[in-house]
Amino acid sequence: MSMTTVTLNNEQIKALGYAPKPVFVARSLSDLTGPAEGHLRLPLHLDWTPCNHYDLSLENDVRRLILTVLSEAGSQSDISRYLNGRLLLEYWDKVHIPPRIRVAWESAHPELNNADG
Repeated sequence: MSMTTVTLNNEQIKALGYAPKPVFVARSLSDLTGPAEGHLRLPLHLDWTPCNHYDLSLENDVRRLILTVLSEAGSQSDISRYLNGRLLLEYWDKVHIPPRIRVAWESAHPELNNADG
């Protein structure tokens, strides 16, 4: 059995009723006023897994939090409330962020391009 990969253009995707989730980007990293320490539990609309509790003293939890919020945010408010600008800058290069989200953020915040964790 042979398989073929089919790539759809934007018009075809829209015709099928699929559109990628919007990417919410803060106007300024200082707008990201989420906690930088302690423990955080994300609401179910952002993280519906049993692991929706984050200990911000643990690097893996911080990386997981950043990826989850950037990927699942449904509003600008989600981004501002749950991300911390200093932590985002510190961990930016340590998080495997989907390309469309990474490009959007780095375009708006060139300082992330120079983040060295």
